[in-house]
This record gives sequence, C-alpha cells and structure tokens, in this order.
Amino acid sequence: YIESMIFRNAEAIMGAVTCLPGVLTMFRYPSEGINTTFDFCQRYLGEDRFMTHLLMEKPGTHTLGSTFSCAQTEAPGDFYTLLRQRRRWFLGTISNEIVMLCTPQFWVKFPLLMLTKFFMILKVGGAITYLVLMELIFAAIFDSVKPEAFIWLMAIVVPNWLFVTVWAIKERRLKSVMIFPLYFWWNPFFTLVLLMYSFMTVRERTWGGPRAAAGGDADGHDEKKEDEGQGHELDEVVADKPMYVRA
Repeated sequence: YIESMIFRNAEAIMGAVTCLPGVLTMFRYPSEGINTTFDFCQRYLGEDRFMTHLLMEKPGTHTLGSTFSCAQTEAPGDFYTLLRQRRRWFLGTISNEIVMLCTPQFWVKFPLLMLTKFFMILKVGGAITYLVLMELIFAAIFDSVKPEAFIWLMAIVVPNWLFVTVWAIKERRLKSVMIFPLYFWWNPFFTLVLLMYSFMTVRERTWGGPRAAAGGDADGHDEKKEDEGQGHELDEVVADKPMYVRA
C-alpha cells in the first residue's frame, strides 16, 4: 500500500497517475467485443488502467491520486488466491502498459513518465534485486564475494526502506517498517513464480482473487468464468448516455 502511494505521487509529479482503481467503477463505456487474449487482459483484467488511459489521451487532461481517499478490499485468504489475484494484476498491467508505451501521443504529452515506465518494464518488478541476489549466491559458492556487490544491493534496498519508513510514520502504519525488509527479500522469488504462472495460464479467461473465490469455489471458479475460459462471448455493458453522479 505504502509503496503504491509513493509511486502514484511520483506519477502525479511526472504528469499523470496511470491507474485509478475503483474511481472509474461508476462509469460504463461502449467497447468492441473481446476477441483475443490480449484484449481480454487489457480491457477485462485491467479495466481500471484501460479507462484511466482513455482519460489521459484527452488533450489537457491530467489524472491525480488522492492520498486522503479510503477504500475497502478483500485480502487473499491463502497463497493460491494471492497468486491468482497477482496474476490478474500483472496481466492487466503489462498489456495496458505495452499499449501505452507504443502510443506516440503519450510520449509527447508525458515524456518523463513514459521513460520511467519503460525502465520499469525492463526490471519487471523485482527482477533486478533477484539478479543481484543470484550473483551473490554464485560468488559465495564459486568465488569470493566482492564488497561492490553489497554496495549495489544496499543502493537498491536502503532508499526504498527510507521512503517506506517516512510514509509509514505519516500514515501510522509502523508495522510496515518492520515487514518491508522481509517483503523486499521475498518479493523477487514470488515475482519469478508469478511470471512463470502468468505466462503458463495466460489463455485462461478467468478473474481470480478473493472476490472470485467468494463467488465460486475455493479456486475462484464459477459457471460464468468457466464459460469465459472456453472462449464464450463475455457480457459487455454499453451505455447510450453518460452517467452522472450526484454528490
């Protein structure tokens, strides 16, 4: 949570927050049918990011994140549900960001943001730390460990921990300060498992996560999702008129 808040603030400084989860659920939008796996990942698994990008395309439009907003969600109850949830997040994110990076309009409008996103795609959420860890393990087994390797590793860990500590104090989430080091070391290995699992199941048209598990069996399957997995047409809600929300 704190890590996401830090990054969204950085995105806002660079011109636009690229994902506004929950904000756009009050809107309905017309869309063509979902015919390919890529369309499913982009517009169904990553619908919040897809709709945010539609806003970003409008001239003079900039999206921001509110640090004072509150939301409620359901946390995964077991590892498999967590894996399914993160699979949905990863496939929805990577498909939308590939389209975003291939859109010249975004590079003209948000050059610094696009450059940052490009380098983030290269690192694939923790892979750099994973490579450094593998280098240390290899060196410890076959050669002497050079101090420079620890310097580079600390250059990655310490700044992140400092940012998280500042936000944890501000948001009164002090347990995050203690949990973050464990999360940081465990995350690269989980990311590796997640990437392999996501690519192996990329053609499965399922939602996944706590809400899917609550609506079906323990694995998050129900009849509607099974139909999607067999390639049946997905239900699309099309609005002829814009929706207005009265405060």
